[in-house]
Amino acid sequence: MPLIFWLCSRLKNGDIQKGCHHCVCLLHTWCVIQGSGTSHTLDKLGSVNAIGGSFTLALAAAITIYMMTKFALPISTTQAIVGAIIGWNFFTGNHTDSITLEKIVLAWIAGPVIGAVFAVLLYIAVKKFKNSARIHLIRFESYIKTGLILVGAFGAYSLGAIILPT
Repeated sequence: MPLIFWLCSRLKNGDIQKGCHHCVCLLHTWCVIQGSGTSHTLDKLGSVNAIGGSFTLALAAAITIYMMTKFALPISTTQAIVGAIIGWNFFTGNHTDSITLEKIVLAWIAGPVIGAVFAVLLYIAVKKFKNSARIHLIRFESYIKTGLILVGAFGAYSLGAIILPT
């Protein structure tokens, strides 16, 4: 989510509000439409069947995020929650679904690689478009601003199920 607001902050005053508004609207739209997807995956990993366990799990994830942030280490809330669920499963003797865990870890590894590939491909495409099109610099910059708003909104839409599960 900070990445989305960083993208919006790259825009000028009026566009920041517009971009952030789009991000928030699409974030909540995705939560309503597909918000339960993440919860189902985490339920497959291991379920917590008590309120005390839910509190312990949330507290363990929060402490993990706090400590990692305090030592300036990158942390994802998803990683902290998955680790807390695995820890809860060890504590209670519950089974951790290894297939679901493998899918989650594979997504953590493949996500940055796929993102890098798409970034390179999009950079090449935009560069070719810019060089081949006879567009004035000011108009091209307005296209870039519009693109940043759309990318930020799409990012919010895509992250909505992770950030605000229903």
